[in-house]
Amino acid sequence: MILAFSSPVAALRMSDELAVLSAARRRLADELAAAEAELAGAELEHFCGTLSLEQLVLAPLPSELVRLVFLLLPVDARLRSREVCRGWCAFLADPRLWQVCDLSATSGVLAPRTHALLQAACARAQGTLEVLDVTSWRGAFNHKEALLQVLRSNALSLLELRAWDTFIPLSSKLGVDDVDALLAAAPRLRALQCDAGAHAEEAPSALSLLQQPRYSRVHLQALCLFPRIEVLDVPAAAASIARHPSLVRLEVVGEPLDDHASLDALAELAIAQLFHLIMIGCQLSPASLPALTRLLRSGALAELEIVNSDTPMLAGEGVPAFCAALRASRLIALRLHSMRLWERAEAGLALLAACRGHPTLRLLCLYGNGIEATQAPERAAIEAALEGLVAEGLRVFSRAIERA
Repeated sequence: MILAFSSPVAALRMSDELAVLSAARRRLADELAAAEAELAGAELEHFCGTLSLEQLVLAPLPSELVRLVFLLLPVDARLRSREVCRGWCAFLADPRLWQVCDLSATSGVLAPRTHALLQAACARAQGTLEVLDVTSWRGAFNHKEALLQVLRSNALSLLELRAWDTFIPLSSKLGVDDVDALLAAAPRLRALQCDAGAHAEEAPSALSLLQQPRYSRVHLQALCLFPRIEVLDVPAAAASIARHPSLVRLEVVGEPLDDHASLDALAELAIAQLFHLIMIGCQLSPASLPALTRLLRSGALAELEIVNSDTPMLAGEGVPAFCAALRASRLIALRLHSMRLWERAEAGLALLAACRGHPTLRLLCLYGNGIEATQAPERAAIEAALEGLVAEGLRVFSRAIERA
């Protein structure tokens, strides 16, 4: 169709009317789209109201299969899944999905191990938590109160607690009073795997966790002993520990351990069942080297730590045999602190030579051994030997050289 206008004024007027009509058409189209969207939303809301929660999450999968999928996720991923949509958030509000809380080192959790993560995961069980595993958190708890708070709020439902290799420093470990309170408050608790510690005056009480029938549910992995001669017989304590094969880590802290009976008892215990042996402030002398040599030669230990209170230990005729046993050992971590190792440079260099090319050793700590006071030629030889170990990939910490 061809339109003809009698004048330019008429053509301009017609153009303005067409623009107004076009704008009105667009406005009507927008209003129609908004109305259709509102209607669709109302219909969807009405439709969703007729569906079960399970049908809204991952339909058409069966609800039990959906539940299993979420249970297979690590705890931190399951917490993040709540933010995907309202349906997932509502589904994950079910306490049954949080009755087992695995935050162990092998759980697949990638988030930082913080008190907030522990509390966020356990709070969603709403008092129905059955299993809590915080194995190998290695000091993520600066204080045990965060864990005890979770345990108190879930004591009636708790079936298992695994908290082995969790608390650092020693003062944070579960004490005898903590274990007693937990056993009294958790009638369904059937297994408690944990570290336990006590102050020096409570050492017999710590041993009671191994000796009394009421603690039969307790399976200790680690125990701290403070060998004050007037309250603790180390050979008798070792005999008690030997009856509990679950205990694989022993920390002996405090008074000197210079009698052969105590050292031999600890060595035999370690050979039989321990993986980790720590002796702090026991002031071991060169006379202890035969027992330690026998222990290393057995290949039983993965970790040996001695903090010797500035007392020389690596000296005398026993050094070559000790170094030979170290080379043949299966140690992963060796810590020899505060034993004035570098005052006898020959013995110290023999120790470092035994670590060179070691098939299993990954960590060597030699703090507080006085390298700063060593004469220049000997210090240069020691530092060169330490650098050689670092070059092999060994993690070395020695004040002079610290490499991760």
